[in-house]
Amino acid sequence: MAVKVIKGKNFTVTIELDALAKISNVKKIVNSTMANKLGNSILRETKNLVGVGKSPVKGKGRFPAYAKQRKGSGYPDTPDIRRRFPSKKTRPVNLELSGKFLKALGFKKTDGGIDFGWIDPSEDIKKLIDAHNNGLNKNVPQRKVIPNADGEDYTASIRRLIKDIYLQRIRAIIRS
Repeated sequence: MAVKVIKGKNFTVTIELDALAKISNVKKIVNSTMANKLGNSILRETKNLVGVGKSPVKGKGRFPAYAKQRKGSGYPDTPDIRRRFPSKKTRPVNLELSGKFLKALGFKKTDGGIDFGWIDPSEDIKKLIDAHNNGLNKNVPQRKVIPNADGEDYTASIRRLIKDIYLQRIRAIIRS
């Protein structure tokens, strides 16, 4: 049973369980309660992974900026900077963290699953999406939060979470 991640409209991905295509009345499986549980669970796990510097997208691993800092080539206070510029003052990086990028993540119920991503983003959020998720700004490190390119998928933990929620719902339907 595989999770099907389909590139959605604009800045979302559609999440469905491909095995459900074989079951009749698929639309009745994903009710609003399940959609909320699915969306909130993916949102929570996505934010947990991002919070520890890992991408929720399979194969992306740690975000680039974090990896460089661990290797000592980052700014502001690393052995490399201290060696090359001993008199350089340690100061915060010129970076504004508002949290808008992650706060704008959301979901909505569709006929066969949910759309997860940035639902109707503002122009500011679109710029952040293009820079971080899509990697279109070379001055900003890419931080892939949702799989939106062909062949991309969620990490195993998120795929397992999705499958478990679908299985719980199917079991509930069978028991009723």
